[in-house]
Amino acid sequence: MQLRTYDGNVPQCDAFFKEYKVQEIYIAPKDQKKRAKRKKRTEMICRFCKNKYGEATFASKPHIISRLFGNNAGISDFECDKCNNHFSKFETSTADFLGVNRSIYSLGKEKIPTFKAPDGSIEARSSEIYGHEAVEISAKMPGLISSISDTGKIEMEFKSNSYIPLNVYKSLLKIALTIMPESEFTYYTLLLSFLMEDKNSLHFACHATQVFRCQVGGEVATPYAIIFKKIKPDSDLPTHIFQLYYQDSCLQLHLPYRSGDKQLGELKELVIPMCPPFVVTSEALHGRANYEVLDLSSSEKKKGEVRKMYLEFDKNQIQKDIPVDIDKGELANIKFDPDTIVTVLFAREDPRNKS
Repeated sequence: MQLRTYDGNVPQCDAFFKEYKVQEIYIAPKDQKKRAKRKKRTEMICRFCKNKYGEATFASKPHIISRLFGNNAGISDFECDKCNNHFSKFETSTADFLGVNRSIYSLGKEKIPTFKAPDGSIEARSSEIYGHEAVEISAKMPGLISSISDTGKIEMEFKSNSYIPLNVYKSLLKIALTIMPESEFTYYTLLLSFLMEDKNSLHFACHATQVFRCQVGGEVATPYAIIFKKIKPDSDLPTHIFQLYYQDSCLQLHLPYRSGDKQLGELKELVIPMCPPFVVTSEALHGRANYEVLDLSSSEKKKGEVRKMYLEFDKNQIQKDIPVDIDKGELANIKFDPDTIVTVLFAREDPRNKS
C-alpha cells in the first residue's frame, strides 16, 4: 500500500511533519473474510464504559468506522450494546450531513439510500439503466441542474436536510477514540465524558469550529483513518490530529482536552496545522488539494443549507454527444442540449456494453 499526496501540497506536508508523525493508520476491510478475529464475548470489556461481559451485553457488532462513511466490514470487540446504542444517536445527523453523497457512493457496494431535499427540489434514488444498477438524480424544479458547456461542468444545487452539527462532531471524535491505541485512550477522560454524558459541551464546541474538509480528487473505495501524534511533548499543539477518508473527501480535526496538553486548559484560539490528504495510489498526484473549514459547534439543527455538486466531463465531448431515446434504447436523431438536463444517472458499468 502506498499513500501519496499532491505535488502542490509537498511544502505544506513538509511543514506538518516537522510537528507531527503518524501514530496509527486504520484501513477498514472490504469484506468479513479480511477483518481481524474478534475476542470471545466472555472475554470482552467495553472501552467506553469499562463494563465486562456479564456486566454488559455484546450481542451487536459495532463498526469501527460507521458504514455511513462507506461500506466496510471493520468491527470492534470492545464496545458494548448500551454504548453502541448511545453512539448511534449521533448517526441521524451524520447521515444528513453527508447528504446526497451517500446515494452516489453506495452504488455497486450496498443498498442505495434515497435522498430527498427538504423542499422537494432534488431527489436521488436507486434506478436502472439498460439492466445496470444506477443512481438517478432528478430535479423536481427548473434551473437546479445547469450545464457550463464552456468548461464541461454540470452543476447541481440543492438544500440539504437539517442536522445537528455537534452530533456530527461527536461521531467523528468517537471514531478517533475507537482506533486510538489503548495506551493513549486513557488520557482522554474529559473527551469521553463529553461523548457519553455531554459534559463541558461549550468548551468542546469551541474546538468543533476547526474541522477541515478537502476533496481527495477521486473515490475512496473503502474508508480509512490516520492518527498523528505531535513530535515534541512540550509543544503547545494538541497531542493528536485525526483524519478520516471517505467517499470523495478527507476530514481533519484535533482531539481536545487530552490530559497534559498545556494550551487546552483555557479557551483560546488555536492555530492547527492542516495535513494535506494522503491518497491510496501507486501513481503520482499532480495539482493541489484545497480545503475548507467547517463549523460543527452548534447544538441546534442546521436547516436549509444550500450545497452544490459538480460533475465534470470533457468540454469538447459534451457538445458532440448524441442523446438516447430512453423508451426505445436507441440513439435519438436530435442534438444534445446540455442546458436542458433535468436528470442525471450514474452507473458503474458502461450501459451500452451488453456483453
